[in-house]
Amino acid sequence: MTSWKEAQDAEGRSYFYDEVTRETRWEKPEELWTNEERRARQLGWLPALSQDGKGYWYHTETGETRWEVGDVLEDGQESVQEGAEEPEIQGKTTEGEHPEPREKDKVDGYENRSEMLRAVVLPKTEAEPLFLAMLNDHNVDATWSFNKIIELGCSDARYWCIDDDPLWKRAMFDKYLSTRSQEQLLREHSAVSKFQDAFVAALKRNGNIRYYTRWPTARRLLANEPVYTHSVVSEKLKRRTFQDYVATLRRDHDETSGREHMRAVTELREYLRQIAPDSDHVVSWQQLYDNHLFENADRFMSNKRFALLSKEDVLREYLELVQDHTNTARSKLADLQRANYTHDRVCRDNFKVLLTEISSTVHSTTKWSEVYPKIHKDPRFLAILGRDGSSALDLFRDLVDEKALQLQAHKSVAQQLLNESQFVWSGDTAADEKALVTVLQAAGPLSGLDATDRALLATQLERDHRARVAQQAEAATRLREQRLRLFTLLLQRVFASRGKPATWEEAALELSRYPEAAAIENDQDKRKAFEKWQPAVPTRPSRPETDSSNPGPALPRKRQLTPVELDY
Repeated sequence: MTSWKEAQDAEGRSYFYDEVTRETRWEKPEELWTNEERRARQLGWLPALSQDGKGYWYHTETGETRWEVGDVLEDGQESVQEGAEEPEIQGKTTEGEHPEPREKDKVDGYENRSEMLRAVVLPKTEAEPLFLAMLNDHNVDATWSFNKIIELGCSDARYWCIDDDPLWKRAMFDKYLSTRSQEQLLREHSAVSKFQDAFVAALKRNGNIRYYTRWPTARRLLANEPVYTHSVVSEKLKRRTFQDYVATLRRDHDETSGREHMRAVTELREYLRQIAPDSDHVVSWQQLYDNHLFENADRFMSNKRFALLSKEDVLREYLELVQDHTNTARSKLADLQRANYTHDRVCRDNFKVLLTEISSTVHSTTKWSEVYPKIHKDPRFLAILGRDGSSALDLFRDLVDEKALQLQAHKSVAQQLLNESQFVWSGDTAADEKALVTVLQAAGPLSGLDATDRALLATQLERDHRARVAQQAEAATRLREQRLRLFTLLLQRVFASRGKPATWEEAALELSRYPEAAAIENDQDKRKAFEKWQPAVPTRPSRPETDSSNPGPALPRKRQLTPVELDY
């Protein structure tokens, strides 16, 4: 079993490699030949490649060519029939010269006089300058592909100074390109520019190439263009030039489509504004769709530009129109609110003036029902009705609260005057209020109060006094009850063990040295408490008899706690 295998390089070209020795070659090894290929070689036929990379067979003596090896075996040694298609031989320069073969100079008695078969194989150090000189003589530049370099093997014997080592030749090609002179670079750049201009012109002439055309499609469309077929530039440059041209077409198309789309949107806005000129004529999307849009409306369908718009575009524009109407309505409402706010504020200010005019009749206890009959026909009161903001009742309550605060401040001043004059309370509510009115009327700071405010102030002062008296009485009662409870506990502590004395005098003599008894000043209270008190003798619960025969369950012993040392 042979160790040779067939593979393809990055450019799609077939080559062969030995899995054991790692040797590579372009020619098909003898171990992989078929019986038909062996027979064809015996008849003087050898394989070759055309310029488009297609394989064919040629006769080393007659120059005849055949596409398939089967045709070779059928025709044998006959000549090529008249009018038969003859593939183009790579690098053919003169009649009788053909690429390859290099294994033998004679095949079954036929002698091949090609100089390619008699090329001298040199060491790599000697072959390198010879191979680079060959590239320079043929004006090789960056637009050449490596396949084009291989074609030199059909016309220049220096190509075979190193036999069967395509990797070395590819390395030499890369080295040659990296060491080119400035003049060569300028010449190559000019050649590339000329190709690009010619290629773009060919693309423009082809009406089937659009902004969406892909490169594989373009290659088929350009198959008959000389600038594409016979150009020596690489396929990569051709594709990049095509992509740049298509990108330009795409930009032009997008700009044109964008302008047409914007024109259609502008006309759609006018169309929608005619349907809904203001917020009062805004309809739902379903009503708009059913009556005015797309196939439901002849007027809409008659505009050819509307065909560029999707339903989403129409919906977006209608939403923007509705939003514009909404913003306009809100702006008008805000203007109206500002105007109404000015009117509302003027009406409130006028009503406050009205309240100021009657403020002398308004006190902290005045009710709305007392004021309403005085103002209900006043235009200033009627103007504030139904306005936003504070109502007439709210403003009246504010005035009453203000009067209450003023009265509270006057009460603080009056209380200080009563304390300084050591006013004596009689306990009679009417008499005290009358006396207070007299005092307040004579007081300098409060002399400006009217009779109603003085009466209200006197009433509040008397009410506060009664509340303080009641509070003090309640506190005294609680203190008295607390002392009596402590005195009862003293009786229990002193006389419970020996019994209650026969008389209060006997008990009082002994209790006089205790502070609980001294705290009660009224002897009658102590006497009543002594007479009411009965000693309570505590009784200890009897211990149950224990039965030695039935000791019962043993009580658990309390576990002794062990000290714990804390380590901080």
